Amino acid sequence: YALDKNAILDGMNTTAEYKFCYDKEYLYVYIEVNDDKHVYIDNSGDYWKGDSIQLAICPMSKTYETEISFVHNEDEKKSSVYSSVNTESEIQKVKLGTNRVGEKTIYEAAIPWDITFNAEDVWTWDTEGYKVNTADKLNEDGLPEKCRLSFLINDNDGAGRAYIVQVDAGGIAQVGKYPK
Repeated sequence: YALDKNAILDGMNTTAEYKFCYDKEYLYVYIEVNDDKHVYIDNSGDYWKGDSIQLAICPMSKTYETEISFVHNEDEKKSSVYSSVNTESEIQKVKLGTNRVGEKTIYEAAIPWDITFNAEDVWTWDTEGYKVNTADKLNEDGLPEKCRLSFLINDNDGAGRAYIVQVDAGGIAQVGKYPK
């Protein structure tokens, strides 16, 4: 899928193409960001001020709780994963590869389901025993048939984060200038 180029604001030069797929162990993420300048900030508290991806995912019965973020370090040719809600051992389970080719930064990730969904997310307790939450019907792999997913692309061209592109509910939720 490509983000609608008609939604680009004056002065904004970032677009993206993205794909998601899954199997019973991982959610696979492919995001290709087209941006003329890549700014890297390697700091768990401030990475989002540079070029980066923030991805949120959770069951339908919850609000966005799990956020996993990706950054690419062009100088050292390495990538980093950050999360304010996942443990360090959970973060280490995420497989991330990044690369920059010309004006494109490519993020490829495999996120294990067990760090985004667990038994408490999809089951509710009642007096008769465990019962599937009606909002989170399970498929044959034991995963919810549906989930909430949103991602945000942060754009910094050297003077701080200036623009964001956010995809939510299958379409563009927000394209805008980052308020100073």
